[in-house]
Amino acid sequence: MFRRLRLDRRLRSPRTVYLLASLALLIVLQLVATTVSSLSARDDSLAVARAAIVRETDARVGSILRYLEPAEFSVGVSARLFESDLLQPDDLVVERYLHSQLAVMPQAAGAFVGLPSGEFVFVNRDGEGFSSKRITIEEGVRTVESQRLDAAFELLATEELLDDTYDPRERPWYRTAMDVESVAWTDPYVFFTTGKPGVTASHAVRDSSGLVTAVVGIDVELDGLATLLENLGIAASGEAFVVSGDRVVAAPTSFGDQSTTDENGELRLLTLDEVGVPPPEVDGETVQTTTVDGRRELVMHQMLPSDRGVEWSVVVRAPESEFTDVVDDQRRSLWWMTLGGGTVVLLGAFLLVWVTRPINRLQTEASTDPLTGLANRRALDDLVAELRRSAADGELVSVLALDLDGFKQLNDRFGHHRGDRALELVGERLLATVRTGDVVGRLGGDEFVVVQLVTTVDQATESARRILAAVAEELHERMPDAAVGASGGLTVSSDEVARFDDLLREADAALITAKRDARGLVQLSERLVDSALAGN
Repeated sequence: MFRRLRLDRRLRSPRTVYLLASLALLIVLQLVATTVSSLSARDDSLAVARAAIVRETDARVGSILRYLEPAEFSVGVSARLFESDLLQPDDLVVERYLHSQLAVMPQAAGAFVGLPSGEFVFVNRDGEGFSSKRITIEEGVRTVESQRLDAAFELLATEELLDDTYDPRERPWYRTAMDVESVAWTDPYVFFTTGKPGVTASHAVRDSSGLVTAVVGIDVELDGLATLLENLGIAASGEAFVVSGDRVVAAPTSFGDQSTTDENGELRLLTLDEVGVPPPEVDGETVQTTTVDGRRELVMHQMLPSDRGVEWSVVVRAPESEFTDVVDDQRRSLWWMTLGGGTVVLLGAFLLVWVTRPINRLQTEASTDPLTGLANRRALDDLVAELRRSAADGELVSVLALDLDGFKQLNDRFGHHRGDRALELVGERLLATVRTGDVVGRLGGDEFVVVQLVTTVDQATESARRILAAVAEELHERMPDAAVGASGGLTVSSDEVARFDDLLREADAALITAKRDARGLVQLSERLVDSALAGN
């Protein structure tokens, strides 16, 4: 009883009460500071998440455009060749020409030309090789000949198809091209030959009076789009989709079968509701916060440019919790540590640094290519904008897009680890070759980009050749047993073309030409070539 009374007196002493009150106040103040700072860190995490989703969406839009652009470019070139009579549909070389288009476009499933008479020439991929079909009509007699060819486009077998009823004039690509004056994209439909869903870029060939004399086209299967939507850098469970209206044109491969056909053979695609993506709530390029099945998600819908002829948008979504769970968990941990006693301040400072670590990691991962350490596509816009701000009067922006020749064969022969090493070597040599302040990035796959400030086109050309030669030398010296080289496409800004996205598209188009016509060299963009010819 005595000991208890003494204890009670000690607890009631002014000094003890003051110390306890001070400690309680310190703990309360620390908890308040922790709560405020954690909430601020949570807001910062969400701000970084929204910025990362915007960059991720921009990158996916760019990937989709680069995936479609070769088909658009090919049908445009083919239409001009037929309009200028450099090619005739009945020429025996047409099949080989169509094969040459497929050879430089792995995303293309088939290439063809159809005539108003119902005649038709078609080349498509068939396993490891190719197959072709030619429909001819002479004096009312319709003949259909099919050929099977190997990977080198050498003839293996020929067959006459007696029961073939294919009429190009009834196909979606033919009807779509008849209504426009430029490249037209179809809505998704089922390809007649493969039975797979896809879209077709087609272009009507017209004579001087405007009469349609043929329609050329390139088939692009939707399956290939799915690979462009994999491995988002923003969140482990983040997902990207390509949609048209409320239909999902392409989804990640984890969704399995993304299309079916009804009893009439019509294509049925997944809907936004079926993949759990809400429709856009507002117009414009805005990251929305939505609730799906009780879970908060960050979602962005971004339309492809309206001048591309496809009314598609890219949707990127990620659970909000992936960006905030770390912060919320750290806040709760900090409360318990604060209540522990004298280590409140030290533990609080440690945990505040810990809270901000995921934000810094998100910022780094959102802007760096993990294999080469170069800037990725999401970071290039900011880096190029900074480069422009440092430009002196009269300086121009040159954009060199380059990729590796023989890279697929390198992977097939030696394995992907060897291909990864080649990409690392290219990144190291590019950084060692360019000047301080130049921007070097990896666009994806084996494609890289170098952005520099120059004063003349000749200076840009000389620099591009030097860079390409350095990369080729590096690969030859470090991998003498692998026949790997590099090709490049170059463009330079002007008063009319100054946006980085436009310059990158020009450089990519020139790169496609280089890969097709002159591997191992630098190809100037069509605008620079036209400008040089006009100057002469």
